[in-house]
Amino acid sequence: MSSNVINLDEAMDLVRTTLELSRENNHSSPYFFIIGAGVSYPEIPVASTIIENCMKKVEERNKSNPTYFDNLVKESEKHKSKGMEYYSFWIEKAYPNKADRSNYFQTMIKKSKISAATMLLAQVLYSRDVTNTVFTTNFDENLEKALSLFGTEDLFIADNPRDNLVLEVESESIQIAHVHGSYRFYDCANLECEIQEVTNHSDVSSSAFALRKFLLSKAPIIVGYSGWDGDVIMNCIQERIQHTMPYKYIWVCFSKDDYERAPDWLKNSNSIQFVVPEHGERAFHTSGDPIFSITETESKIQHESIPATLFFGKLVANLSITPPTLLSNPALYFSEQIKKSLPDNEDVFYLKRWAERLGTRGANETLSEKNIQLLELASSKKDYISAIDLVNSFANDMTLSSSDYIYILQSIIMQLLDQEDIISEARIIIDLRMKVVSFLLSHKNDVQDSSQYSIVIGKLLDISSKFSANNIDGFILVAKDVLSLIKWGTGNDDLVLRAQRLIAAFGESDEVKLSYINEIISNTKEVENLSTYAKIIRCNMLLKRMKITSEYELAQKDFFEAQSLTEKMDNVSIKFEVLIAQIDLGCRNKNTRVKKRLQEQSVSKALSYDHYTWRSEILSVVDKFGDNIDETIEVSRSIKEGIYSFLDELYCESFEYGLDLVHYLGSLSTVIQFLSDPSEIIKNTDRVLSMEGLFLGKAHELYCFDKGLALSRALDKIDKSSEFTKVLHYTSKLKELADYDIRFKDLYLSVIAHLNDGPSREYLFSNGFEEDLMKVESDDKDGGAIATPN
Repeated sequence: MSSNVINLDEAMDLVRTTLELSRENNHSSPYFFIIGAGVSYPEIPVASTIIENCMKKVEERNKSNPTYFDNLVKESEKHKSKGMEYYSFWIEKAYPNKADRSNYFQTMIKKSKISAATMLLAQVLYSRDVTNTVFTTNFDENLEKALSLFGTEDLFIADNPRDNLVLEVESESIQIAHVHGSYRFYDCANLECEIQEVTNHSDVSSSAFALRKFLLSKAPIIVGYSGWDGDVIMNCIQERIQHTMPYKYIWVCFSKDDYERAPDWLKNSNSIQFVVPEHGERAFHTSGDPIFSITETESKIQHESIPATLFFGKLVANLSITPPTLLSNPALYFSEQIKKSLPDNEDVFYLKRWAERLGTRGANETLSEKNIQLLELASSKKDYISAIDLVNSFANDMTLSSSDYIYILQSIIMQLLDQEDIISEARIIIDLRMKVVSFLLSHKNDVQDSSQYSIVIGKLLDISSKFSANNIDGFILVAKDVLSLIKWGTGNDDLVLRAQRLIAAFGESDEVKLSYINEIISNTKEVENLSTYAKIIRCNMLLKRMKITSEYELAQKDFFEAQSLTEKMDNVSIKFEVLIAQIDLGCRNKNTRVKKRLQEQSVSKALSYDHYTWRSEILSVVDKFGDNIDETIEVSRSIKEGIYSFLDELYCESFEYGLDLVHYLGSLSTVIQFLSDPSEIIKNTDRVLSMEGLFLGKAHELYCFDKGLALSRALDKIDKSSEFTKVLHYTSKLKELADYDIRFKDLYLSVIAHLNDGPSREYLFSNGFEEDLMKVESDDKDGGAIATPN
């Protein structure tokens, strides 16, 4: 991925550092916001949902003429790759007149609520800690509503050409500029031609002119906007990045696909930092078992995303942005609004008296009631350390009513758990969950009948990509405590299974793991009455017990039961788990013919699935197969060709970082063993070498090991007399590995010893390997043996 791609935490560091330097130099804020539909979502539909609604409208209108609608669908396909064209096509077919489109959006927007992301953005704007200006493509006025709710008085809205003239780069007022107009205006731009018309306006009253003024000296933080070609925002940015800019732009991409779809002129700019979600890798314990959430075995792992709520929430947390008075002290807020709004000598509705009553009520609140307010405030500030301490205080507080504890659970704790992605450190997440469990244990009788109780339990058992071997022990403690809150047969069976399954996978000893595995299998005997999730867990536990069981017959029995169970389920992910287990079972069979049949059947079945949809799972089977090949067994030609064809096909596609790459690397190393054509061996070995820069941190060690295996296998198979250049190159790479890590020394020297013969020896001797050649010759004379690498 490009060097101008950063993750969310890096973006926070960039924003914080830039703001601090600006303040040190007494400069005004270097930023302003550009926002799109992603900020108003889900309260207002995004373009894809609007397209669906328009298609339904057109279909409904043409019930008597379905052929007409079918032809429109076919016609629209040519626009599908271009977002704006596709959107314009369907909205015009559904609402052909400008007045109709205006009415459609008015109806949609008038009844909409203020989204969470909009409230968070309003909090950021209200503080003025980042900026006071927003340019938006949205037609709704919900951001204005949120700011008014907070008591904002100096708010300026530009949604027509005359207002654009008043927008000022150094204004102290909060400014919101609607670049396409707002829903109140008849001329809001919806269609591609209308947006182009707005874009082409260049006079001093146009939104383009106003935006260019800001881009001249400031950098946008772009959130919830995917960037349609031809839009006024895209055109202005394309113009501006041709020249030197004082600050880097920050473009927050909802998904990696959004980044990939951006035009090359945008992605290739060094002036823009794209904030792209990192791939949601499964976290691994030292045992090698993947951690699954409740949905991961029921569907493929989804890509991570950066919704607007996450970005603005992170911003609030990282910059310690204080919430407005409405959130921190509602009584004071109401009192201040009354004082500002009413004359001293008149109070027709006795509102001043109400303000005094609220103040008196606040003064008489108990410590527990004040702590609830402090917990609300800590949640609003994203101050998780304070929030955790306050949740812990309520675990020991028995003075409140059941309704208070239910409120704390449903309104505050739920929100804290929902916002865990904002927290950067896994230890804080674990600490929060442990304190929530303590709260639930103390007040179980008060809250267990709450509609949110089981949802909170489920969230406590969710696995974040932040969890790893270093902090899984804390997570297991949470799972064990959860089991004291829920029991089998009380309506929470799936949650019980989730907790037990985690301990079965990552318990502190094999005895603990096996006891939980046996308990799960015992509880799920009545297969016909189980939920789909319970069936999946039973299957998974049978496979785990199969691996632990020392007796082959018992292992075989568990495997066949798991295999039979998956045949009755429409779940491909668990079927791949069975295929991997089949390879393990084959390894344990002493009959060479049976071993080969079991392992090759597994690979053959894996390769029969759609290569694109299930490539990660297929790669894991192929990699497992390669790790367990018995060198005495000749792999079938059809299996060799199937694996090679699959890997060749994948090489042309863009890879996700994470497990796909790991398994692909291992599979390449495997396939080199199968090949006999020197050109194909060299091609695949070079592919392994080309992946050098894709593995960072601990993953680089894994890469080095597989690279060493690939190089040694290639050197063992290619013709030394005709491939001197490659022999030298591969041997040099092995030498680099040996110099990098002593563990590769024996592998390197074993290869040198193998090449210490005939023309290969002379070629290596004259190209910098003489010292190592002499060493292996000396070891041979002394009777020393070259160790085989592990």
